[in-house]
Amino acid sequence: MNNEKLKGYALISVFAVVSVLLVVFIIDQINEPTVGRAFDVVAEECDQTMIIADGQEFTYNNETFEIINIDEDGVDFEVVESGLKYEDKQEKESFEYENVLIGIISISDNNSAVELCLGLDESEETVLIEEDIGELEYLDSAYGEEFDLQDNPSVEGYSARYSDMFSALVQIYENEVTSDMFDILIEDISDDVEGIEIETHLGYNVYVIGDDPYLGALWYSGNKIILISTYKENEGYSGHKMDSIFEAYVEKYPSDLEFPVEDCVSLVEGETYRYSGVEFEVEAIDADPEEMIVDLSFGELRFNKRVGQSLTHDGIRVIVSSITQETGMEPSVYLCMENVPTEESCIDSDGGKNYYVKGIVLWGDESRSQYRAEDKCGYYIDGVWHDNLLDEHYCNGTSWSHESYECPNGCEDGACVILEEECTDSDSGKNYYVKGTVDTTHGIYEDQCIGEELEDGSTKEYVMEYFCNPESEDVSSIEYECTNGCEDGACIEAGTTYNVILDEGWNLFSIPYVLVDKDIENVFADIKEDVEVVYTYKAESGWKVWNPDPNIPSNLETIEPGIAYWIYMEENSVLNTRGTIGVGEPEVIPTFDLDEGWNLVGIHSEIQIRSSDALENIEGKYSSLWTYEAGQLRKLNIDMDPLLEPGKGYWIYMKEAGTIVP
Repeated sequence: MNNEKLKGYALISVFAVVSVLLVVFIIDQINEPTVGRAFDVVAEECDQTMIIADGQEFTYNNETFEIINIDEDGVDFEVVESGLKYEDKQEKESFEYENVLIGIISISDNNSAVELCLGLDESEETVLIEEDIGELEYLDSAYGEEFDLQDNPSVEGYSARYSDMFSALVQIYENEVTSDMFDILIEDISDDVEGIEIETHLGYNVYVIGDDPYLGALWYSGNKIILISTYKENEGYSGHKMDSIFEAYVEKYPSDLEFPVEDCVSLVEGETYRYSGVEFEVEAIDADPEEMIVDLSFGELRFNKRVGQSLTHDGIRVIVSSITQETGMEPSVYLCMENVPTEESCIDSDGGKNYYVKGIVLWGDESRSQYRAEDKCGYYIDGVWHDNLLDEHYCNGTSWSHESYECPNGCEDGACVILEEECTDSDSGKNYYVKGTVDTTHGIYEDQCIGEELEDGSTKEYVMEYFCNPESEDVSSIEYECTNGCEDGACIEAGTTYNVILDEGWNLFSIPYVLVDKDIENVFADIKEDVEVVYTYKAESGWKVWNPDPNIPSNLETIEPGIAYWIYMEENSVLNTRGTIGVGEPEVIPTFDLDEGWNLVGIHSEIQIRSSDALENIEGKYSSLWTYEAGQLRKLNIDMDPLLEPGKGYWIYMKEAGTIVP
């Protein structure tokens, strides 16, 4: 897999597209009132005035409102059609719903009636940029989605679509957005979205999503939050287009964001600095306006960063804020530092001590530093170099370890040599459902059925499975119990065949059965060369990934019913599977637990089924349902009880945890 595609995968999404960020990790649909412009609440400025008693309705510009309460705290309004409320409005105060402006001229002394000033907002200024931006063609606008802020109610959201899958979201709040509110929002987003970092981009402080290229930017301005985004996997993407839409919106809504740092310092070349016990050195500064790069070293590790970029190492984050050089002076760099939390982990691409596959071990802490070690041929013992010894690296808990292993047939490219020509297996290994023949230099061995008579008179059937053992380079065998009987040297397969049609590019699919063999390596064995990557997602555990390339770490091991998966195909293909609706005897249909937040799910049914039936046990616990068709995410109207199809995958947003019981 090339590096460019890997960068794109970081945000599948992130459903294959960063634009899905708007609907998956941090937003849900809203139905809140709009904050409008204030206007002079005097009779001369009104299109119409009227006196309305407490509890009375009134209509203006085809919108009906009701005065639901008048007391010493002010006047409470309700929009009759939508049920939206505006509370505690005082004399001379105004608000806007849709384009209707409502102001309070006066309140009666006994709080029994209110005199209102009514008008229409006919100003031409729009929240969104509803015109072409550079090479991007404006398509349409709609009500947007909501970012929840602590102690600051959202009032309205607007979203705009532009050509080449670029989009903008402007979310408006009742009060000005503060740095504390925004920090909490970013913390929530960071739990689900990787690759979001604060940077100075084109002269503005923003949170940038993705790195080389960046795929979105998020910031706040006054009482608004702005998000512009696209995704990498589209033919029309370019950093120039991304910069043009970013510049247009940041000029309209200048960022109020400041770096959340604990310490800043100005340094010149050769200077060292210690922060939170971590020492680093400024090795070089390039103050050329076209470059603006600094080289920082932490011992033997060296980092090359531009202005606005940051790095994390050993529990601290260093942000390159600016580089300056005055006439006749040496250049200096202004750095800001902060502490970051740590969490150790370790992943081994070949699954542990696998001497016949070259593996890569990644360990450390993503917020500090990650370290990398590859299996290599050659090892020193008592000062003597041994070419046939393999230096095998593996995970030891959340840490790393390694050992030497003597390869019987020599070592090559980080793995022991397998003499494949001395042993061949017609069914390619431990394949219990296909009769195979192993051909070696000293004989031929065929898989065969054997039986064991039990005390109750019944017979337990096995297959004697022969296969080539890479360690001994000879034939080995294993007795495997056939739960549905054995016939002609192979276990009898249980269950129903189910085929999934996979198109070139991204697909969102599920399997409606409990697979006979759910090991992901075996599930995709026949089409492995066509598969680029497979992902799944659950709110609490986050993303899991399987890559057919053993040199790239994976942590997704099985394909389960009730779970949906994103898969990227290099070309069109068909996935052939076999499974049963339930497990055990009699069959028990498995349930599937959902976390609060976003989950990927499929239906556990052989036929189409209404969402009200498929999701009956979580009724009222979910608020949004999406699927993926013809290269586009499509939101389903859950109020219309849509049909859910076997084999398809769905994004579901859970307001609270629940369990799907088919």
